[in-house]
Amino acid sequence: MKRSIFYLLLLSFFIFSISCNNSTESNVTPEFKCENGYQDNDNNQICEKNCELANLNCNNGYCNDSSGLAQCICNDKFQGEFCNQCIDGYQDNDNNQICEKNCELSNLNCNNGYCNDSSGLAQCICDEGYRGENCEIFSGTEIVINPTDMWGRDISIDDFTISIEYTPNQKKEIDNNQKYNSNTINRSQNSLFLIKSGVYTINFEHNDYQKVKLSFNYKVENSSVSISDLKLLTQNGDIDNHNGFILFTIPESENIWRHIVAIGFEHKCFSSTGEPFRNGNRIELFQNSELLWKTYKKEINSATNSINIATWSWDSEFELIREDNHPYLTESERYNNRHLVNLKNSNADVKIVVAQFFGQDHWMTNPLSADSELKNAAIDINDNIEFMKQANPTNTNYIHTFNSPNYKNRVLSLEFWSEYSNYIVSENIVKPFLESESVDLHIPFLIETDIASYHQKFAVIDNKTAFIGGMNFSQEYWDTEEHNVFEAKRMKYDSTNDLRDSVVSKKEKPDFRPFKDYMLKVDGSLVNDISNLFVKRWNYLIDINAEYSEYTNYLNEVEIDQSQITTRGVQAQLTLTMPEPFKENTILESHLKAISQADYFIFIEDQYFRAPLLNNAILKRMRENQNLVVIVITQPINEWSDGGCYWSYISYQEFMSDSNIANRFGFFQLKSFDYAPCTSFYCWGDDQRGYFENFYLHSKMFIVDDIFMSVGSCNKNNRGFIYEAEANISIYDSEWVENERKNIFKHILKSEYQDFNKSNSREFLSYLKNVANINDIKNSYWDEEGAISYSEIDFSMIPTNFLYSLKFRDPSYCAIEWVGKDTAK
Repeated sequence: MKRSIFYLLLLSFFIFSISCNNSTESNVTPEFKCENGYQDNDNNQICEKNCELANLNCNNGYCNDSSGLAQCICNDKFQGEFCNQCIDGYQDNDNNQICEKNCELSNLNCNNGYCNDSSGLAQCICDEGYRGENCEIFSGTEIVINPTDMWGRDISIDDFTISIEYTPNQKKEIDNNQKYNSNTINRSQNSLFLIKSGVYTINFEHNDYQKVKLSFNYKVENSSVSISDLKLLTQNGDIDNHNGFILFTIPESENIWRHIVAIGFEHKCFSSTGEPFRNGNRIELFQNSELLWKTYKKEINSATNSINIATWSWDSEFELIREDNHPYLTESERYNNRHLVNLKNSNADVKIVVAQFFGQDHWMTNPLSADSELKNAAIDINDNIEFMKQANPTNTNYIHTFNSPNYKNRVLSLEFWSEYSNYIVSENIVKPFLESESVDLHIPFLIETDIASYHQKFAVIDNKTAFIGGMNFSQEYWDTEEHNVFEAKRMKYDSTNDLRDSVVSKKEKPDFRPFKDYMLKVDGSLVNDISNLFVKRWNYLIDINAEYSEYTNYLNEVEIDQSQITTRGVQAQLTLTMPEPFKENTILESHLKAISQADYFIFIEDQYFRAPLLNNAILKRMRENQNLVVIVITQPINEWSDGGCYWSYISYQEFMSDSNIANRFGFFQLKSFDYAPCTSFYCWGDDQRGYFENFYLHSKMFIVDDIFMSVGSCNKNNRGFIYEAEANISIYDSEWVENERKNIFKHILKSEYQDFNKSNSREFLSYLKNVANINDIKNSYWDEEGAISYSEIDFSMIPTNFLYSLKFRDPSYCAIEWVGKDTAK
């Protein structure tokens, strides 16, 4: 039964299948086909043009219609409807159908240039003067700027403020950050790379040196003449003749020419024509001669090797130490305080040079140059003392010319530069700092004589410590800090105890007036220059067979070890006036430089004030700078006997004749005061008299703006600056100079001292004039009173400081007009 049902169902299915086939065959749709040139590759029953009929211009690709739409399939790195565009980050700027990376995508490091892909290939376009795939190779000219002082000693370029002017583009085209890698000359890393042709002007400014402009033409080429017309200019654009330069041109390699410019910068205050200024000095200023000679005695007593002394005058009886009981000591008790005795007792060899007038070993002045005791010591071969005299040969009427530094010779004398002497292309010839000056040494009646002298005063102990300044080794160059009118210690060595006692009791004045001068104690590198000054003078006297030279021998110069010179300490320079054959005028040069920089004040304390060379420079600067004040302390002039009276009075009148300058000019003197019982016939009872004593002011002090000081033996007269042999120390140190200037005025003003800042110098000058005027009134009070009873003394009229006004009369009051020429040209 079950099998029958299965067969029945199978038969029914077969019949059903046949009937279905017959039904479909009757409704068939024909096959879909596109005409030729069309296609329906995406089977969307829409015929689109095939690639052949579409004829697409696929520039950088091929046509493909497999998607049902004929379109361009781009080659690698192309895009766009017709494959005519490069994808982002690529370009085909050369139209060679190849897309290359553009500048942005290539990320080239064009060190000294920029990227450019306009050629179809991203590449570095180098600045002028550079080459290489990344513009990393400098192919122009390197100029090495080597700043030095006028002696060829390096100055750090980092201490300069530098600005660069460039024409024609007025654009700074010098990259100071790029350094040429060299192991030969570029020791200071001061290279500048020039990458544009044109004219360059490099401006240099420094706190301590004169402003300088370096100008030159530059042409980008591998040539020894790529730099030309090199010159130094002043700030006004004029040719600079006071700073030096040397241009070295050296073939560094096939592609590099090295141009080295050594620039010698002129210091604002130090002289360029003498020995270099030195660092690392310890300097002590003495204005208290009592303390000075105590210190000096201690140094010579501890000397073990040498004591070398130069002085204008000598006195073997000069007592270095004078204690409080000094007036009551006998001559024998004071014997061991004498200078010569202390020298003879020293363990060192002592050499002494004393100035002589009217010619070397002249019979007339031999007795004046030294006493018999020193002369006997000179010829005694068993002692440690040697002595010679030295005369200044300057005489007659002549034209004095001034020196100029030879910067090239100084530079080439240094080991580093010497090997490049054959590569010098050009140099700046430094001119003398001053034009020639006429000198007239005629004394009255047109007599010609050797009236000039060696006026230097210094001593060097063991070539380690030096004393230098204005004090001679003579009896009158001694005083206490109080400068008392009645000072029994200021008596001659052979004065009796009775005479000394009369001074103590204020019955008599001492032999010598109150004295004031300055001396420096120097330790450090500067001592070597002072030592060599003595050596130079000593050996010269032996060369000319000076008297007593047969008892001595030559000295060796001291070599200066630059490596031992530190940057610590005071910066100072030995400056000189020296006659032939040494010929030097560095004192005048440093003074004139300092004056040209003066902004606030100039302080002069000097035995004389009659130097037209100096005064003309000061007057010029005062007219340029309306804030500048000048304070002068000097001493009165004897109108009958002082040969410098006329030119001293002329100097005073020059400053007082212009009201704009006169109100910025202060003229003063120093006096001591005391009162004592009147001993005149007209006095009786307890009458007192006032005594005003003018200082023997022997100072040679010069200060500018609390920055610069010059002190030594040179007076403010033309002879000291031109032909007299002088020795000064110039100091450039604001902290040190300001401190010592304060000490100077504290000593002069005593309890009335008021400090001032240089910016209010005019107010300080007014204050000084007021102090001096008050003392002038007090002076008049005592003069008018004459003898006055002690009970009637107005004690408010007792002066409490040393400052007084000073006025000079018309020059016609001077009896004579000569002093070996203190006139201007």
